[in-house]
Amino acid sequence: MLRIALVKIINFLSPLFLLIAFPFALVVRLASKIDTQKPRLVWGPVPIINNSYWSKAMKEAGFNSETYTTNFFPVINKREDWDHILMEKYGFIPLRLKAPFAFLSSLIRYDVFFIPFSGYFLGKSKLWRFEAYLLKLAGKKIVVIPYGADVYAYSKIRSTSLNHAILMSYPQKAKEEDNITNRVKYWRRHADVIIPGWVFADGIGRWDIFSPSQLHIDTRLWQPRKRYSRADGINKAVTIAHAPNHRGFK
Repeated sequence: MLRIALVKIINFLSPLFLLIAFPFALVVRLASKIDTQKPRLVWGPVPIINNSYWSKAMKEAGFNSETYTTNFFPVINKREDWDHILMEKYGFIPLRLKAPFAFLSSLIRYDVFFIPFSGYFLGKSKLWRFEAYLLKLAGKKIVVIPYGADVYAYSKIRSTSLNHAILMSYPQKAKEEDNITNRVKYWRRHADVIIPGWVFADGIGRWDIFSPSQLHIDTRLWQPRKRYSRADGINKAVTIAHAPNHRGFK
């Protein structure tokens, strides 16, 4: 009952939000200073750890770069991996009502938005179709980097084995294909840059930077071992260790 009531409140407030958001975005654009400083970057809102890695790499390159996510996964990540977390902001307001505030504040704080095909903080609401227009009106740039569940339309995956593997781990997403496809079409049309990376190009239809992988890790945190095993599968068994989630896909 509470969830139904919350949805009704959000639907009721949506027109009011748009009446505020469009003039707000225009004011942000007019108030922005044109200078030679590097743009301010934000990575979110899905708490995939690569957002943290990318942001830290851009900080070291001299950019003002931050992550802003809805939450984070404490089982596999640490709080210090992230800059801003929506669940911690705006008191006890329900998360879906916090999202519009986070979106408007982000228009002031950032210039380039790195997002998945599911969008930024308006992505989970009925306002998602207005997100690109508000960002553009505010003079922002949009870079889309998919992470997987936001982009895969199963009927458009060329590899049957890949399709089967994903179905093993994410069967529910097959029922959401129309919704995923609509969002891919939307951001394919409105994004300034699309980087498909390791997701490749199944169902995307457009890319601006094509690389084998867009994943990044800090190699200073990983030291190669100095003593190597003689295991080659004949003299000794080769042991390969990997502890993934989503076992079917991985």
